[in-house]
Amino acid sequence: MPDTAVLSQAGIERSRQASLRFFNLYRLVLAGILLVTGAEFGLGREHPGVFTAAVFAYLGAILTLGFPDAGRRLGRERVIALQVVIDIAALAVIMWTSGGYRSGMPVLMMIVLAGGGLVAEGRMVMFFAALATLAVLFENAWRHAAGGGPGDFFQVGLFCAGFFGIALVSHLLARRAQANASLAAERGEALVKQQAVNERIIRDMQDGVVVASAGGRVRQANPQ
Repeated sequence: MPDTAVLSQAGIERSRQASLRFFNLYRLVLAGILLVTGAEFGLGREHPGVFTAAVFAYLGAILTLGFPDAGRRLGRERVIALQVVIDIAALAVIMWTSGGYRSGMPVLMMIVLAGGGLVAEGRMVMFFAALATLAVLFENAWRHAAGGGPGDFFQVGLFCAGFFGIALVSHLLARRAQANASLAAERGEALVKQQAVNERIIRDMQDGVVVASAGGRVRQANPQ
């Protein structure tokens, strides 16, 4: 593999690892807030027991999949997919226990999809958006059919359209960042090669040549 490709891939991997660490930190903080102050915000008021169990299970899944050993055993892409699916499932259950989409859980799903678009690869981003859409639509339809509240399908439809929009935009931004990283690595490699050529030309010249910086420091010189 060429040196440029190696440098580019290394830069992309470092960027994805950093994004994944921040994403896991966000998950951990979110689960802690839901556990400590969720009841104060009216979350879980319809089914408090289910809400508490869901938050504890969510926190346990975050801690289990957040360790580096999970990525080594299962593979990083599989762990990312599991994390996003668990995020959506947990938020859907919390939404059901908290009065539906008005609880604000679809907004948190949008944040999850944005983060998933930055760290996931391929078409999985659209799968995550479709999964979130099905979860919100099913919860709203179930609530409407059970007589637990009005089914505002227009508002829910706007959320679902937002799911796909945010997932697509975040994925495109991630690809753009990867392309910029590759371009920067290629230009850096070209600059190193050009500098090596310049040094060789100066070294082989018959006349004595000295290249100095603005401060008078000698940068290059040939032995003539």
